[in-house]
Amino acid sequence: MNEDVPQSVEPPGVPETAAATAVAAARTPTTDETVKETIESIVIAFILAFVFRAFIVEPFIIPTGSMAPTLLGAHLQMDCPSCGYRFDLGIDPGDVPEGKSLSSTRGGDCPMCNYEVPASAGTKVRSGDRILVDKFTYHFTDPSRWDVVVFKAPQDEPLGGAPAPRTNFIKRLVGLPGERICLLDGNVFVAPAGTDDFVIARKTDPATNRHWQDIQRAVWQPIYHSQYVPIEDGRATGPGRDSRHAWRVPWVAESGDWDLGTARSPSRVYRFAGGAGAIRFQMDGPYGSTQYDDPRTTHPYNQGSNSLRDRHPIEDIRLACAFLPQADEASISLSTTARLDRPDLGIETLAASVSANGGVRLTATPAEGKPRTLAEAETNTTLKPGVTTQIELWLVDDEVSVWIEGERVLVQRFDLAWEQIAQRPRQSALPEVRIEVASEAPAELRRVELDRDLYYFPDRYPSAGFARAEAKRINGGIDVGPNPLDLRTNSTGHDGELFVLGDNQPASKDGRGWTDVDGWVQLRYFGGDFRPGVVPRSLLVGRAFLVYYPAPHGSSPQAKGIFPDFGRLRFIH
Repeated sequence: MNEDVPQSVEPPGVPETAAATAVAAARTPTTDETVKETIESIVIAFILAFVFRAFIVEPFIIPTGSMAPTLLGAHLQMDCPSCGYRFDLGIDPGDVPEGKSLSSTRGGDCPMCNYEVPASAGTKVRSGDRILVDKFTYHFTDPSRWDVVVFKAPQDEPLGGAPAPRTNFIKRLVGLPGERICLLDGNVFVAPAGTDDFVIARKTDPATNRHWQDIQRAVWQPIYHSQYVPIEDGRATGPGRDSRHAWRVPWVAESGDWDLGTARSPSRVYRFAGGAGAIRFQMDGPYGSTQYDDPRTTHPYNQGSNSLRDRHPIEDIRLACAFLPQADEASISLSTTARLDRPDLGIETLAASVSANGGVRLTATPAEGKPRTLAEAETNTTLKPGVTTQIELWLVDDEVSVWIEGERVLVQRFDLAWEQIAQRPRQSALPEVRIEVASEAPAELRRVELDRDLYYFPDRYPSAGFARAEAKRINGGIDVGPNPLDLRTNSTGHDGELFVLGDNQPASKDGRGWTDVDGWVQLRYFGGDFRPGVVPRSLLVGRAFLVYYPAPHGSSPQAKGIFPDFGRLRFIH
């Protein structure tokens, strides 16, 4: 026996077996004690889970598409077999319940190449996004404009005898207590309640929401991305197409020698032979091509429903491309037309020019007149031969910005007074979008992308000729209607009030169109006043922050989804 290993020592006079038995008995709990401890652990775990769910984070499922495409309700996932673009088609849960199958063939037109994408009978309807909601933060801080919030619906709904609303809604917060809200030209304007000192509510304002960049990038709606081209003849005579579903490259050469591809040989890369040249985007297009301003393409989620509205003007856009020059001295300019900071000049051409040495210049040119410089900046990025440079022009919410390689290098805001906004001409139906290149050698444009911003318009619930929160241009001025939307602050007798909208503007049941108020809510939070269209601050549940379980994949369109779609896990902005 090894002397270095210590041995246990028993008390004298106590047999070894008796001592071991006594120790084991002291250390081994009885069966009753074990069961009791297990039950206590389970009860504590349940209590902690309920406390966590009640006060910290709670999961929800999105049933409908009022926040699409930011958040998806019951839907079909459509994969265009022609160009490979993936888009979602909303399904009314009252028509086809979640998890059930289509009883007949349905389809939607690809917003990129106009191909009619069918969904055959038997295709499973995918469930809505499952999200997590932060219920803790709003107990200590006020919500921020543009947050995606969950709240108890204040409308008059069947409550089953319970003295409170039960239905959870999810929308984007646009109006805060103490503000007057109006919708004009697709934008949200705010003023102190009871005044007409309106200013535009920018999604890109860091002082309004610290997630400003993520929010704006989340709500850009694709018009056309050059990565998606048909693999077959896109003309009306091609297989799977007709005169309604024809396609052609929407970019056309205005000057210079360009190779943009043809109907039989479309190209994802736009090649320029050299010199000076420009291409222009055909938003509406000729007969027999995609209409990129059509509701079928601007709101693809809503195809197959009756929720598509008339076309609306497109002014706020994002234009982007990856520029690949082959010469040392090459420059590029991205431009669009819009109303800017000089109402007296009407519609101007806004251009963002990037020189070979990284200089950035913003100019505005009226229909008749000389260009004027709005802003200039120097960057550390140069346009090097053989190297692609990602360039973006944003025109959104009366703000222009230029982005190079994902960083904002220049920003110019147009802070107009309400009187100046009234002097602006009406929006053009469509912008004139161009890309100009100057290079001594060939150059290429890759990943050419054109997106539009959300367009907020009043709903069709008029009162004395005005819809809720509507502002109209009348006789050279702006009228906010006989009953402006003033949101009250928290005080004795009533709660603070919020105004919310859905990202799916043509098909969202939100504050623009609510016509009733639950009686208990009216007495408890509105001091007995009839206040349809607004949400009491106390009915706010929390802020949606994560899609933790998107609709799962099935082994086939007809199979039940069992494979998590990890590619769609995302934070909510």
